[in-house]
Amino acid sequence: MVNRTSHKARKRKDLSRFVLLCGIVVALNIIGFYFFKRFDLTSEKRYTLSSSTIAMLKNLDDEVYLKIYLQGDFNPSFTRLRNEAREILGEFRAYAKDNIQYEFINPAEGLSKAQASELERQLYDKGLIPEQIIQKGKEKTTETIIWPGAIVSFKGKETVWQIFKRQIGIPPEECVNNSVQELEYGLANAIRKLQQNKS
Repeated sequence: MVNRTSHKARKRKDLSRFVLLCGIVVALNIIGFYFFKRFDLTSEKRYTLSSSTIAMLKNLDDEVYLKIYLQGDFNPSFTRLRNEAREILGEFRAYAKDNIQYEFINPAEGLSKAQASELERQLYDKGLIPEQIIQKGKEKTTETIIWPGAIVSFKGKETVWQIFKRQIGIPPEECVNNSVQELEYGLANAIRKLQQNKS
């Protein structure tokens, strides 16, 4: 009799703990929904968006779609730039929810030479600036043309986001570092430009 009573008491206690735990999880989810906060653990806080950018993203009333032509086999500098661009896009999407959509495109992949040339002409006409990458290997030096930028669309309007910006007299590695620092400003500026130009 004593064993049965203690067994029931233990079951009630376990059930109470389970219900309490479920209640805590639900409460934390509700708090997280209303008090959304992202934490930037990088030492230089490069993924901490400005309050004006966050406000703009939260108030987007339609989808911003980006075609980013920064995909392929790059040297380490441009690989880093692509990865940093992907990170900042993830931050933008976190605040804008479904109103930021994007894809990374390798303009040379799966196209004939004529098709690739036509695409490059279209990108140039839209305002993207190509960049020549020279990679020196042990046996040969290769030259590759890349398009380190994006076409940004919003409500039927388009503009360009030039992700990499060459600066005369500055080494390429430093230009990449400067371009990384400008990612938030450049993307936010492109979106604001489209908002102002909407008809």
